[in-house]
Amino acid sequence: MNPLPWTKWGLITLAVVIVTLSLLYTHMLANKIAKEERKKVTLWAKSVQFVANSDDMGSGFSFVVEELIKSNTSVPAILVDENGNVLSYDNIQIPKRVSEKDKNNWVKSQISRFEKNNPPIEITNQELKSKFYVYYTDSTLLQQLRWFPYMQLALIIAFVLLGYISFNNAKKAQENRIWVGLAKETAHQLGTPISGLIAWVELLKNELGESHYSIEEINKDVERLKIIVERFSKIGSTPELKLENVVDVLENMAQYTLQRLSQRKRIALHFDFSHIDKNLQIYISRPLFEWVIENLVKNAVDAIPPDKKGEISIVAGVEHHILWIEVRDNGKGIPVKNFKRIFKPGFTTKQRGWGLGLSLTKRIIEQYHKGKIYVKDSVVGVGTILRIELPLRIEN
Repeated sequence: MNPLPWTKWGLITLAVVIVTLSLLYTHMLANKIAKEERKKVTLWAKSVQFVANSDDMGSGFSFVVEELIKSNTSVPAILVDENGNVLSYDNIQIPKRVSEKDKNNWVKSQISRFEKNNPPIEITNQELKSKFYVYYTDSTLLQQLRWFPYMQLALIIAFVLLGYISFNNAKKAQENRIWVGLAKETAHQLGTPISGLIAWVELLKNELGESHYSIEEINKDVERLKIIVERFSKIGSTPELKLENVVDVLENMAQYTLQRLSQRKRIALHFDFSHIDKNLQIYISRPLFEWVIENLVKNAVDAIPPDKKGEISIVAGVEHHILWIEVRDNGKGIPVKNFKRIFKPGFTTKQRGWGLGLSLTKRIIEQYHKGKIYVKDSVVGVGTILRIELPLRIEN
């Protein structure tokens, strides 16, 4: 995997710092509010207890105590005696289905839940020589505050993912436009010299005769150029898939490619179709699929050192309604770290090369034929196996 530019690492680090600081600050703030709520509940409980046990209070003092009781408007609290009897409760939403006589029992059933959230507050009445206990839970505000950083983190992650997906889609769309424009311009530029070559071939036929060896070979290359133009013209548009005999396509394209490559290398080409019906037909775009096989054979040839006897095998088979095709060579091999990188535009290990062949191959197999291509196995110094998998039926 290519290292991210320092700017991306900087943005990631900044996001992590922001989230961490937000979590720490929110946690600190929540603890402060929790302490204040505990003080508020303690004061509320003492006020309730005082009112319950006082027979005579001045009007002013009574007003103060009542206001203290009313001051708790957010923290759910339950006041019970030593025997667990509910004496008072506040800020608790009781379901409508609970009858009036069952309210205390329902409130009592909430004590265990409250106790899990916060330890009870013990209040001792010196005059009555008795103890009271206050059970309470976090207010809605405090609960929301505790969840806030996680919601914030989720939103940040969602925003980053959305930005990443949008950036990737925009980048791919731009790359596609460049690919399509380059391919169609290449097809257009090749059209004129091919027309000229066809005219020259006709003149040569008149002078040398149609059956002359040179004329036949030139015709083959002109036809080959026509196929190349057709391939480039199909990039960017949905090709028409037709039923083709896959064995014929593999044999013809591989042999033609090997014949046209440099003869300085000793290379033997082998086919193994023993695991496949030789009359098997699948839906493919023949010009584009031939391009794939040509690219794979070329790469296999280039991978074989000049001083080594080359062995290239094309093997095919069918498993679980999937046609698999393997191009094997005994070349220099591919390091594991480059298994995926070799299919990226611009990646090449050759001194002369644009790094586009395997990228186009992947695009043709995955986008147009709904299949996949990958490095099945490779050992440096031993060889490589590239595998194509195609569905036997492509649903449009």
